[in-house]
Amino acid sequence: MSNNADSLESNVPASIDIEEMLVGRLTGRQLTYLCIGGGIAYNLIFKFSNHYIGWPLGGIVLIAVYFLGFYKLKKHDRYLSEHLYYYYKYNKEQQIFLNK
Repeated sequence: MSNNADSLESNVPASIDIEEMLVGRLTGRQLTYLCIGGGIAYNLIFKFSNHYIGWPLGGIVLIAVYFLGFYKLKKHDRYLSEHLYYYYKYNKEQQIFLNK
């Protein structure tokens, strides 16, 4: 008779939803947000001809980059960018609520 413990083993990793750290403690998604947002903010702050408009817009971009890349919603246990993605993806679909 065969041992059932051998047939239940799997090569699938248990931590499949964890992102890999690329640089220090930054994931690929966070690093992408930092590079793109930092480039946009740099162009707004230092290359924009009117500094009275460029500095506030650059600050707004940097704040948005922080919230999109690093702010984690405790209630849903996911980052703000993921939450916004799922919100816009499933916003128009019909919701089904089941009573327990």
